[in-house]
Amino acid sequence: MLANTQKDYRVCIVVADQCALLVSLVLAIVLRSYLPQQVPFAWPSVVHAAIAFRHIGFAALWYFSMRSVGAYELNAEEGWGVWRAFKGVVLFTLVALAIAFFRVSFFSRGIILIFVCLATALTVLFRHVIPAAYRRLFPLTVRTRVLLIGGAHGALDLSGIFGRFLKCHVIVRSVPGELLQKKYAELLRAEIEKLLQEVSPDEVILDLPDVDALSVVLNVCNERRLPWHFVPSLDQLVFGNSRTHVIAGIPLVSVKRVNLSGFNLLVKRLIDISVASLMLLLTWPVMAAVWLAVRLTSPGPAIFVQRRIGRRGNLFDLYKFRSMTMSHDQSAHQEYAKQWIQNQPYAGVSEQNTHKISGDTRLTPIGSFLRKYSLDELPQIVNVLKGDMSLVGPRPAIGYEVEMYQEWHKERLEGIPGLTGEWQVGGRYNLSFEEMVKLDLEYLRNWTPARDFKVLLRTVPAVLQGTGK
Repeated sequence: MLANTQKDYRVCIVVADQCALLVSLVLAIVLRSYLPQQVPFAWPSVVHAAIAFRHIGFAALWYFSMRSVGAYELNAEEGWGVWRAFKGVVLFTLVALAIAFFRVSFFSRGIILIFVCLATALTVLFRHVIPAAYRRLFPLTVRTRVLLIGGAHGALDLSGIFGRFLKCHVIVRSVPGELLQKKYAELLRAEIEKLLQEVSPDEVILDLPDVDALSVVLNVCNERRLPWHFVPSLDQLVFGNSRTHVIAGIPLVSVKRVNLSGFNLLVKRLIDISVASLMLLLTWPVMAAVWLAVRLTSPGPAIFVQRRIGRRGNLFDLYKFRSMTMSHDQSAHQEYAKQWIQNQPYAGVSEQNTHKISGDTRLTPIGSFLRKYSLDELPQIVNVLKGDMSLVGPRPAIGYEVEMYQEWHKERLEGIPGLTGEWQVGGRYNLSFEEMVKLDLEYLRNWTPARDFKVLLRTVPAVLQGTGK
């Protein structure tokens, strides 16, 4: 959560800087025209010069100028934002003038002077306004509570930054020094459990000097499924499933968590709405034909509605074309799910076919055909448009399956259930349950828009060939 919150704040800052650049250019040109002996400006020329004319190049130069002076790093020092903004503006101006030296200058000296003053002031102003507007549009339902334990390597300096920029509530607690010794591991564990019970944090930051003490606390956090970070010393190892991000010059190492929150979640939702709308437009004749075929070949409704578990345990109604005879008895699938989740063989099944029973006698006359070509899944496009599901994500879980989950399995519920996924289109459907969960978690922790598009492109041939599951 902290890393995603920091990333969202950085995106807001980049947007604020670009707004400041655009407004400063326009105002500089307008104000310059009101100086003595100047020709009044014409709006078309202003728009041409300040927006369309070379603005893409200006935007890129502006971004790299600000980045090079550290304007996108968080720092709690007073006056830090104004000073970094001024340095970025000056660097941008000098580089622009250097480029202009080799050709006709695009702006006069008066415009440049006005721009430097305006850009510095507006950059500072917009850096307050844009993040505030973002938090207003996407308010936090609950303020993130961060428990900071220790302070051996300077992590206490993060308290002000979290509160000022990331709007987190930081609770600082120390651990008695004698409990950090290896022989007092059980006492330390009891102390940490008591502390977590008292504070009820959303995330934990550890800044402890002792490796053994650190491992004890990390184990407690893992058991409670609490996201954690630690400030590493030279003799502490960084594990394969970890990531490091730097805030105010202090490195924080944490286990990778679900990457879908804040700005990433917004991007994924925009992709879902646009692509699902196109899919609905293209497939509605097929859906109408399937609906009619289901109604004509077996008694009962054409659409099957089932309660599923969505993101963070929220319930939703999943829609499918009915491929089985009408029955309220789910004992067969419950037994199969139990054996599958426990990695035990199921009677009558020759292969570990993920979540579907081979040779199921409950299928309707066209049920096998619908399932082979994934036509029964088409109504879930409506689930995607409603926001219950995403185009790509973990398989939506059933309530009785979740009851059998181990604690670490439940992290897959942090993602939005998907209409398709990597194991469905990659020929990797003969997986054990734990292998499927690990694949889901790997997707959720390393999500990118490009990854979703790749899965969607691979879904098309998988569906047409009847190899998707």
